[in-house]
Amino acid sequence: MWWAPTLEEVLKAWTRDPSTLTAVDRKVRHYLKVYEEQADGDRTDEERRTLEEFHRTWQVLRRELVGEPQ
Repeated sequence: MWWAPTLEEVLKAWTRDPSTLTAVDRKVRHYLKVYEEQADGDRTDEERRTLEEFHRTWQVLRRELVGEPQ
């Protein structure tokens, strides 16, 4: 996913200014919602797995670093 931030980018942003993750979180949640609303038929199994893995990872980062409910 070309738009997904890497773990390193997230942690770097958080260490510089923890409040930036709130904005990043809003964007990520928006893109995940848009992606999930699109037809699934055009996605490969690898794309589905990648998205699921990213979503799980983001939930942990969000809970631990952003601190907002899921």
